[in-house]
Formats: sequence, structure tokens, C-alpha cells
Amino acid sequence: MTTSSIKKSLAVLLATAFVAATASVQAQTPPAAAGTTGTNAPAATHPKRERLIWSGTLTAVDKTAMTVTITKKEVEKTFQVTSETKIHKAGEPATLDDGVIGEAASASYRKTADTNAVPKAVSLRFGPGEKKPEPPASNTSTNKVQ
Repeated sequence: MTTSSIKKSLAVLLATAFVAATASVQAQTPPAAAGTTGTNAPAATHPKRERLIWSGTLTAVDKTAMTVTITKKEVEKTFQVTSETKIHKAGEPATLDDGVIGEAASASYRKTADTNAVPKAVSLRFGPGEKKPEPPASNTSTNKVQ
């Protein structure tokens, strides 16, 4: 073999190795997610925000500021009430006017990055939790096949 043919063979071998390595890397890269721009920049996604619940005693309702304060074991937490906040009392839709200071209450809210901000309540419940209907009493004498 001549030097020229060795160089050509080496060039073909290197080109083949380069193409094989590139194809291998592309096969390992996951396809672009919906909403990406086609670049290597990640898509703007919203991380799953954890919903938390704070239960205790209703200690304040401020209709002007649209806030409620619920105290649990001497720790107060104030929640912002918005137009999206779902409020219930005894399992029925309610308003801030239905909240009675001193009664049981709970707020469902989402954790935010700003720990100093007043959390926005996703839902509020005034009063004791919903009572589940009792199952009907079984009367064995009427259930017998005769």
C-alpha cells in the first residue's frame, strides 16, 4: 500500500468514527418537549406546586383586607382570600361573612418561593369537617329470603 492510500483509508476511518459517535449522542438525547423552541434551552414549565393545609381555630376575619387568620397551637397564619378562593361551611358554599371567630377552620394553600408573602388560600373551610352520612341500619329480618 502506498502512503496516499493509507492516508485515504485513515481519513475514511476517522470520518466513519465521527459519524458513528455523533449518531450515538443524538440517539441518547430525548426528543424536544412540547413548548420548546427547538434550541437546547429548556422549556418554560411550572414546577408542581405542593398544596398544604393549615387547620386550627379561626381567630380573625378582615373583610377589608380580604384575609383570615387561623391559629394552631399558638401559631398564627394569615391567608389572603381571592376571587378564586373556594369557601365552604358544613359542606355548602359560603362567604367570609359565614366565618365565626373561635370555630374550627382550615385553609388549603400553595407553597410559594417568597416566604414573607401572605399565602393565597386556594380553599377555606369554616366549622367542623363534613359529616359523612351514616350507612343505613341493616335489618336482617327484611333481608332474609323466604
